[in-house]
Amino acid sequence: MNALRRARFFSGVTLQLLSKKSGVSVSRLSSYERGFAELSLREKKKIAKILKARMEEVFFDDEKENGDKSSAGAYLEPVQFSVKG
Repeated sequence: MNALRRARFFSGVTLQLLSKKSGVSVSRLSSYERGFAELSLREKKKIAKILKARMEEVFFDDEKENGDKSSAGAYLEPVQFSVKG
């Protein structure tokens, strides 16, 4: 899983919400997550700030770089939601 997608998952942020807050189109964010597009440094900084994470956590894909899948997502805290019935 791409590091940005993993960070979004653990933060509970959809592509649509991230797009709205960052100004980067849903299509471009999705293309980045699938490895077909690149983001500018300015966009990466803004996205990391939105996700309340360090850039290294959001844009360094540890699985691709070293093949170690055991630590995937270990640096992000899951977001807890409560469902009111």
